Amino acid sequence: MAFLVQEVLEVLDEERGQQQDIARTPMRRAGSAEEAAPPIPFLAGDESSFVTGTELVVDGSLTAH
Repeated sequence: MAFLVQEVLEVLDEERGQQQDIARTPMRRAGSAEEAAPPIPFLAGDESSFVTGTELVVDGSLTAH
């Protein structure tokens, strides 16, 4: 029983942490894999052949905030 309670408390702590992270983003929501994935084919394809030495940040403006 104590293990189950501890596990539930850990999940709640994780959810609180996620909510705090989301609250810090200018978009006030978490992104989805569908939103983060589109740059991958671009970077892997010929269209990005002249793109070098840069990072493409997909973080909902968290680092720009």
